[in-house]
Amino acid sequence: MKIKILFVVFFSQILFMGCVNYYNSGSIVSKSIDRENIENGWEYKNNGWYYYDEPVNLSPIIYNFTETIDSTCVYNLIKKHFKIKVHTQSTGFYETSEHGWKWDDKGWSYKEKQVKSFPPSFSRKITQEVVIEDLIRGKKMNKKKITIDDFYQVQNKSWTWGIEENCWLLDDSITNLLPPYVMVKSTKQEITPPNFNIGIFN
Repeated sequence: MKIKILFVVFFSQILFMGCVNYYNSGSIVSKSIDRENIENGWEYKNNGWYYYDEPVNLSPIIYNFTETIDSTCVYNLIKKHFKIKVHTQSTGFYETSEHGWKWDDKGWSYKEKQVKSFPPSFSRKITQEVVIEDLIRGKKMNKKKITIDDFYQVQNKSWTWGIEENCWLLDDSITNLLPPYVMVKSTKQEITPPNFNIGIFN
């Protein structure tokens, strides 16, 4: 699966003229994002994530993202052009203590039956490799490893998992919707190799 989104944001120029000073600044920035190798069941559309075609306030843990940022900046009449690529490779797995629930590389199952949903509570163990590259100078600017450990649960008690129905119930009525989740806790750690942090202005 490959999705490409291109959007351009133009910032208005600021012009100020004084008796002894002339100042002009502004920028033009364009960004494009390629999303590939996304975890089963996930799709990004309508500015949000969908899980098996249902909107959900979560995001996948397995994917390859490549974001290209092309920027032209003007500062005191000096023009600078930057073009960088940010590549993120994310892997991970889920865990839950909810009875009957299990996750594997095919997705979630409840009592050994595949379901297109998440359990009432679960944790995510994520490892991300992020590489930032200067496309103009042709060299890597930054490389780091990020580990994330977070825990989610259903946001309110109006949602319950129907044991017999094998789907979600909203106010005791069957629904195809997915419940909203809330992050209860999260820990994040970043590791940058020594001597591998090069600023764009160097």
